[in-house]
Amino acid sequence: MENQNNFLVSWGWFLLVTLTTVLYTLPSVKMMVPYVVMGGCMLLSLLPVFIHRDLFIRNFSFQLLSISLYFLIAYYLFCSFTLVDSLNEAIRVLRTFIPVFWGIMFMQVLDKSKQKMSFFIIGFCILYILFITLKALHENPMISRLLAESTATSDSFLNQYRMQNVGGFEFSYMIGLCTLCVFWKFLVSHKFLEKILCLFFVVLFYHYIILTQYATLLLLTSLGILGLIYGNLKTIYTKLLFIVGILFLLFFGFSLLVLLQDVFQDSLLSMKFEQISTSIASGDVNDLGGRPLLMFSALNNWVSSPIFGGNYENLNAHSLITTILVQTGLVGLLLWLFLYCRSYKIIKYYYAKIPYALNLVGNSFVYLFLLSFFNPIGYAFELPIACFFIVPLFINVFNKEKIQ
Repeated sequence: MENQNNFLVSWGWFLLVTLTTVLYTLPSVKMMVPYVVMGGCMLLSLLPVFIHRDLFIRNFSFQLLSISLYFLIAYYLFCSFTLVDSLNEAIRVLRTFIPVFWGIMFMQVLDKSKQKMSFFIIGFCILYILFITLKALHENPMISRLLAESTATSDSFLNQYRMQNVGGFEFSYMIGLCTLCVFWKFLVSHKFLEKILCLFFVVLFYHYIILTQYATLLLLTSLGILGLIYGNLKTIYTKLLFIVGILFLLFFGFSLLVLLQDVFQDSLLSMKFEQISTSIASGDVNDLGGRPLLMFSALNNWVSSPIFGGNYENLNAHSLITTILVQTGLVGLLLWLFLYCRSYKIIKYYYAKIPYALNLVGNSFVYLFLLSFFNPIGYAFELPIACFFIVPLFINVFNKEKIQ
């Protein structure tokens, strides 16, 4: 009877988590499947967490529920949201951090064969969208940026691309995390053919990233690559030499930015790098574009109610972290940061024994945190799924021992 229950639990987790990840990744499915169903699939995965034998996991689940309840109350009392809208914000917090449980329990409950099956299903889904989007980008170089527009306000032209499973903003930044995964495997692998295959995918993903013309995506992914290289260095001397090399590049940073403008002269990236170089030369962050102005405007609203927030009217901070700060104050932001740091601590606890695993986990968390600061990714659930679940799944599939 116990073996039968374990069998059912194992297959149940496999189907629920894999299906939910695919649902959130495929643009066409997100267009057709109601929002309630998408959220319901994710919330459903919380049920077995509450009865999980691992006290570490159970405690985090109650912390997540308690903090989500606080956000419900905060949005209702301080932001004057309706009860439905406040509940939606609380559920958003839940949905952001639920994949942390997947990243642990999925590996504990499933055997290696099911983990690999899930990995290949999700991997095939990502590659399928990637090649379709590459084709669309060659036809329309701006399509990934145009698809960043909300489905609620976009026209039939853009929705037609989504129905063809052309990836937009969320998928593009998901590819950034996939790039870190594959490059990490390139660094730690001892097999020549495996290294060549990993290098091929890194080049393919970078080709895609450049075509999307997202400067933040290119910079964050490159920063993650540098972080992985540094974390893979084994001696203090090589690490010092690496730091000196980075400082040398920064010293000639202005010249490097000018060079990048020429390299990407036929791309929107050229304008972005020109803005960065102009900002460095003038010392004015406003030369970076409209984003700093939006953040400063939001922070001016926050100052009038710094502890509990509530000044959300006409808020367009273009930053998830800044938005949380303005809407829920220091209390809300500190609680959100607690969940984020706690998520890292939990995943770190279970993956610490895998050689170099924390190098990838740490850089992925830094990537997502910086992205949360520079972009409004509150409802881009593909990104926490990629960071909290796909990254640990990638590590575990290529690890020989089962995580306990």
